[in-house]
Amino acid sequence: MFSIGLSEIIVIIVVGCLMLDPKKLPHVIKDIQTLYKKIFIIRQELINTAKSINICDIDDNEEENVIKKKIIGNDGNVYEAYEIKNLINNKEAKSYDSKNTNS
Repeated sequence: MFSIGLSEIIVIIVVGCLMLDPKKLPHVIKDIQTLYKKIFIIRQELINTAKSINICDIDDNEEENVIKKKIIGNDGNVYEAYEIKNLINNKEAKSYDSKNTNS
């Protein structure tokens, strides 16, 4: 729907810098920094409030925030898909360890 890419953000910043008076630019940058800090503080307060009243389980662990993949089996039921990258990495590590210990 509504998405802004890095190139659009850069164009907006360049146009804004060209339209502003060079004497006011440092003041505008400080205002933007202050606004960003306030938004960050409010975000942290909202997260802490949501955690304290158990509205949602917000966790800093990225692995738990990963979207679980689902597959539909031949029987029509939905099952959780396995992440085979971890299995492959574990098997490669085990086979590498066993080769090194046997030599």
